[in-house]
Amino acid sequence: MKRVIVFLLILLLLGCGGNNGVPIKFRQLKNYSLSPTSTSLYGNVELNIHSTDFPAGITSVRVSIAGHDLYYAAYFGGTISGYTEGAEKGGAYPIYIYTNKGNFVIKNAFRYTSLKYPIFKKMVSVGASYTHGFISMGLDWKLQQYSPFAQVAKQAGAYFPQALIREGILIPQDPASLLTNCNGTEMNDILLRRILKTLSLIRNKEKKKIFILASYRVDPYLTVYNAGIGGATVQDSVEGAEHGRLHVLAVLEHLSYDPFTDIFYAFQDPPQGSPVEYALSLNPTVLFSTDLYADDILEFSLINGTPSLDEVTPIAIVKKELDKMFSEMNAKGVVGFIANMPDITAMPILGKMKNHLLHVGYSSEEVDAWWNGLKRISAEYSTAFTEVAEKYDNIHIVDFRGYIQKIEQSKTNGKEYHLDNGILIKNGGVVIGDEIFTPDYLGGLVSLDAVHLTYTGYALIADMFIEAVNKTYNYNIPYIDLEKIAEIDPLTPDKLQEMGIDLEHCRKEFMEESP
Repeated sequence: MKRVIVFLLILLLLGCGGNNGVPIKFRQLKNYSLSPTSTSLYGNVELNIHSTDFPAGITSVRVSIAGHDLYYAAYFGGTISGYTEGAEKGGAYPIYIYTNKGNFVIKNAFRYTSLKYPIFKKMVSVGASYTHGFISMGLDWKLQQYSPFAQVAKQAGAYFPQALIREGILIPQDPASLLTNCNGTEMNDILLRRILKTLSLIRNKEKKKIFILASYRVDPYLTVYNAGIGGATVQDSVEGAEHGRLHVLAVLEHLSYDPFTDIFYAFQDPPQGSPVEYALSLNPTVLFSTDLYADDILEFSLINGTPSLDEVTPIAIVKKELDKMFSEMNAKGVVGFIANMPDITAMPILGKMKNHLLHVGYSSEEVDAWWNGLKRISAEYSTAFTEVAEKYDNIHIVDFRGYIQKIEQSKTNGKEYHLDNGILIKNGGVVIGDEIFTPDYLGGLVSLDAVHLTYTGYALIADMFIEAVNKTYNYNIPYIDLEKIAEIDPLTPDKLQEMGIDLEHCRKEFMEESP
């Protein structure tokens, strides 16, 4: 199932783009106001530049700060608005404005705050779809701001450029679809309609047969630090998509760090260097990963639609690839903060699969053996990871497994767990404001695809990593205000209920229907 969905998503990545020249003459803009006037190295804030000196008739605008263009820059009524990229170094930077009516400069007008935490001098990440930032089987520039390590970087004030994807390409499921179908098939309908539309556009093109992946990036020229690739196994991450089992991932690799290629060529020829090789080529100071080997179980435990674990990556290969990665990191002096493996059966999609297997006629003994096998392999992966990681002083283990265990235990033993970062776990969930957020379907932590997390779920993971870094380096990186994240998260239980969605009914319907 998941392979089919990934393939459908890849088919959406068809288009073409271009690039503009850079004018060299500028007029000093004197009467202006900026909001805001500064940000952290992370950037990604909306900047508004207002001036009465802008001439009439402006129809096109481009703005550059610290070597990066504002993305989605637009002009209206004397104001230019757009979103800043980050900056590698702190300081005051001039703002260069290019328009069809002339070019302007504001000298040393916008400030990026200097980095406070040295280990973040250059942070990178590798992994699969959690690291990439998928939510409800969708990915775009807004969702990617809530990927776990984007949230870590924002809290630490660190530069962390991502391969931001334009809206309308990898479309997330609309929660409103749950009003008519709790099983998520509406998402597949949306994908199918978009594929048909895209193919229609291709047929109507007269001469152009080249479809460049770069056109779907917000800034295809940006050197990105997030090398997470949705669907990647540990072998895909360490060796590259051509050595793994899902060759279609080569397209996502190109989209992330080698986008100036035709999509059909990308299917056949992955970029030079695996995600890990690419990330290490940037000479980072620290590398993060939260789902480095999760798809080695998840991907292949779902793919056959049977209670079989034959396709799950053998422990020996997982250990070999981890050892190769950690050895290369050690040789380059790169510090790693990498999560261990939780019990993967905590994912709602696997509970759904379990019910489906029983529904189609597999015996309870067969299904229980498969289910217990998932639990056993999750534990074995986590142990194998620990055994390899403990060989290297530069690798720090982040206890994702223990985090999920506390949530599960609080449901069965009634205990409360007060974590060092101020989080309270009780009744099978995490207390945020007046609500308890759980990893159940529609419980607030897992998104509508029953696999990837919500803004709030990713924020909890980010806090988990922030806690590990703070303890290791005696830093005081502030934890995320989870209540503020929940306020803007569209998938909290209260917001879904306000839409008219019956959560209990939808949970029951979703878990009973086939995947």
